[in-house]
Amino acid sequence: MGREAPAGGIETGRFGKPRGQSGVARRQLLDQPGEGRRPAGLEIEQRAVLVEQKAPDRPLDCLAHGGDPPQPRSSSAGAPAVPRPRARRDAYHHFRRLDTRWADNDSYGHMNNVVHYAFFDTAVNLWLREVAGLAVPGGDVIGLVVETACSYHESLGWPEPVDTALAVLRVGRSSVTYAVALFRPGASEAAAEGRFTHVYVDARDRRPVPLPESLRRAAEAIAIPAPGAG
Repeated sequence: MGREAPAGGIETGRFGKPRGQSGVARRQLLDQPGEGRRPAGLEIEQRAVLVEQKAPDRPLDCLAHGGDPPQPRSSSAGAPAVPRPRARRDAYHHFRRLDTRWADNDSYGHMNNVVHYAFFDTAVNLWLREVAGLAVPGGDVIGLVVETACSYHESLGWPEPVDTALAVLRVGRSSVTYAVALFRPGASEAAAEGRFTHVYVDARDRRPVPLPESLRRAAEAIAIPAPGAG
């Protein structure tokens, strides 16, 4: 995984968002088609700040409904919030069981929240090696993480293994947004779920490149269909 922090040189506002950049401009920087449109001297650390900030094309809530979009939920003043439904196993398309380690547990007796992100990394990069045909590590094209998030529903921890689940929410010109979840073995609802966006870059100069064709095909094969598709 290559998680790179933004470098200086871009004026940012609250929460690190660049000032004066519209959502359209950020999306153009995410999937820019060639050298002529790339801002001179802009490094990947700076571009990572400018990539699209919008939600994935397919909302994560759809994973709790077997791939269908969620139904609207009404609310009224003073009424308790409706708990967000958990992602379900049958909404995902690729699975891998991973062992937990003694060191994954913290002093509270469960897997520390930071470790969930390591499982996300492992699931995505094993899929890139074994299914998408990328040389990981050592390839000419590498994926840099520009956005990731996780929601926690119940504890996981050693010695129980974890089933990782993967689907694709969006395929761009140079980027893929994955939906990733962690399940207890045999469980139908996720213990943790989140998303994970890679921008694929040249390993030498760290500039975005078009997705390799093998990666694009593999990502489209596990993509969650748009509403009404199929």
